[in-house]
Parts: sequence; C-alpha cells; structure tokens
Amino acid sequence: MLTYYDKEKEKLIFANIITYDLYWIGLNDLKQEGVFTWLDDTKKRSMFKATCRISEFLVMSSGSMFEAICRINELLLVSSGSVFGATCRISELLVMSSGSVFEATCRISELLVMSSGSVFEATCRISELLVMSSGSMFEATCRISELLVMSSGSVFEATCRISELLLVSSGSVFGATCRISELLVMSSGSMFGPTCRISELLLVSSGSMFGATCRISDLFVMSSGSMFGATCRISELLLISSGSMFGATCRISELLLVSSGSMFGATCRISELLVMSSGSMFGATCRISELLLVSSGSMFGATCRISELLLVSSGSMFGATCRISELLLVSSGSMFGATCRISELLLVSSGSMFEATCRIHQLLLVSSGSMFGATCRISELLLVSSGSMFGATCRISELLVMSSGSMFEAICRINQLLLILGALCFGLLVKFLSFS
Repeated sequence: MLTYYDKEKEKLIFANIITYDLYWIGLNDLKQEGVFTWLDDTKKRSMFKATCRISEFLVMSSGSMFEAICRINELLLVSSGSVFGATCRISELLVMSSGSVFEATCRISELLVMSSGSVFEATCRISELLVMSSGSMFEATCRISELLVMSSGSVFEATCRISELLLVSSGSVFGATCRISELLVMSSGSMFGPTCRISELLLVSSGSMFGATCRISDLFVMSSGSMFGATCRISELLLISSGSMFGATCRISELLLVSSGSMFGATCRISELLVMSSGSMFGATCRISELLLVSSGSMFGATCRISELLLVSSGSMFGATCRISELLLVSSGSMFGATCRISELLLVSSGSMFEATCRIHQLLLVSSGSMFGATCRISELLLVSSGSMFGATCRISELLVMSSGSMFEAICRINQLLLILGALCFGLLVKFLSFS
C-alpha cells in the first residue's frame, strides 16, 4: 500500500510496503510497481534518498523529515540535505524523527552512518543500538562490536571495537563510560586525539575541560590543537586539560609529554605526584599513593585517603572527602560535594548543585540541569537529566533512565541475585578499606 499525494508541495508521503526491492531517488514521480522509483528534482533534495531491499517498511512524513519502522535486510540512506545518510544491513530498525535530528532504536548487524552536516559519521557493526536525540547532539547506549564514529565538525572521531558503550550528550560536547578493547579517537578540532587500546576508559567533557582516568596498555595521544601531545605505553594514566595547562600523574615505563602551549614539556620516568596550581590559592592534605590535584580556579581544598584520585576544579569552590579506589570528580559549576565509597564512579556536574551518595560498581551520572540527586545500588546505570529535577532509587542490573521534562522519579528492584553479589562485594570492599 502506498499513499503519495501533493506532488508539488510534497507535504505527505505514507508507505506501508511488503516488497523485496524498493528504490527511491526522490519524491516527485512514481514509476512502477515492485521497484518504486521517485525521480528527484534538483531543487527538491531536502529529505533523503534510499535504496532498500526490505521485507516490511513503514515511512511516514507529515513534517520536515521522516519516521520509519523497518525490518530490513539491506538499506542505503543517502542524504543530500543536512541530516544523515546510512548504509545498513539491519534486522530491526526503528527511526523516528519528530524533533530536530533523529531518534533510532536499532538491532543492527552492519551500519554505516555518514553525516554531511555538523554532527557525526559512523560505521558500525552493532548488535543493539539506542540512539535518541531530543536535544542538540545525541545520546546513545550501545553494545557494539565494531564502531567507527567520525565527526567532520569540531568534536571527535572514533574507531572502536567496543563491547559496552554509553555515550551521553545533554550538554555541549559528550561524556562516555566505556569498556573498550580497541579505541581510536581522533579530533580534527581543538581538543584532543588519542589512539588507544584500552580496557577501561572514562571520558568526560562538560565544557572546555577534559578529564580521563584510564587503565591502558598502549596509548597514543596527539593533539593537532594548541594543547599537548603524548606518546605513552602506560598502565595507569590520568590526563587533565582544563585550559592552557596539562598535568599528569603516571605509573609508567616510558612517557613523553610535550606541551605546545604556554606551560611545560616533560620527558619523565615517574612514579608519584605532579601538583600544579595556576590559580591564587591551593591547599591539600593528602595521604595518598597517587594523586593529581589541579586548581585553575580561586580556591581548592581536598582531604583524601585514597589510592587513585583525580580532582579537578575549574569553578569557584570544590570540596571532596573520599575513601575510594577509583574516582573522577569534575566540577565546572559553582558548587560540588560528594561523599562516595565506590569502586568506579564518574560524577560530572555542569549545573549549579550536584549531590550523590552511591554504593555502586559502575555509574555514570550526568546533570546538566539545576539539581540532581541519586541513591543507587546498581551494576550498570546511566542517569541523564536535562530538565530541572531528577531523582532515582534503583536496584537494577541494566537501566537507562532519561528525563527531558521537569521531574522524574523511578524506584526499581530488579535482579535480586545481582544485588546479593553486589552487597557481598561491597561488604568485602568496606572491610578492606577499614583495615587499610
């Protein structure tokens, strides 16, 4: 069944087709059955071109872009306009675009997404992909085998062979918590480009700042911008760049740090601590083995008993009391407070206030709004709040919670076995920390 009318204005196209070959070149003319051809006028190339071998295909376009629910074998989407073009071998694809960019829930075997616009290009061999864009850029929760993300704009390019990937962008750049086997990230813009074969990587960028906590086997970091370049073969590395400054605390065998900016260049075989303060006051009382403290703002104070801690304050006030094993705290706003007893935690606050009390294994909390509070006992959780208030109490194994409105509350009790194991692991961790 095919509904196609208003040829001049091209306001509505509705197609519910069960066919094998479908070939679209435009939106003007319907040629034959079985193989559908819409010849395109050069003046009207605003939507998309598609070459499809489809079993079931639903396309509805009442607005400016399109909506599609597809169970496709092979799909070629080419956009001469501003959004995207994709070459896909898909089993099930749900693409809905009622907003500005697109939303997609895909179970894909091979996907090539190329963007002639400003956002991203991706070549993916994906099993499960959730891409939702209600804001300016995109949010994705992926379990991917091979992923190539290239950005012709200003953000990043990545070639990844990933098992589990969480990409969340509610702000300006992106934040990602990844367990990656091989990752290639190249930036043609101003920030950074690493070539990494990583086991665990945390990348957070809430503004003009970059913080990463990595356990890496091989790392190659090159910056075509104004900041730094590093070639490292390291086991544990903390890289921070909050502006024109670069600080790293590394247990490494060979490290070359080169800063083409204004501050420093170093060739080091180091074990312990690098502390730099470009602001007005810096105070720290630490009993640590590895600590990197960087203060580019006005006041920085920390009292820590930790093994590995990265504290970065580019705002006005930062205070943290932590007894942790691995913690990355980044505060680009005005106030940040956290009390954590965790194994792996990434807390990012780009708004005005952020509070979190967590006993978790893996958690990514991103708050771009005004207030964010979460108490979680989880294994894998992605909480994203782009609205004004977000609160969640979860006992889950895998959960994606997103709030684009004003208030979101969730209470979940899932996977009791995982809870028991998590409680046992946490009890062992508390005993270990108490003895230490």
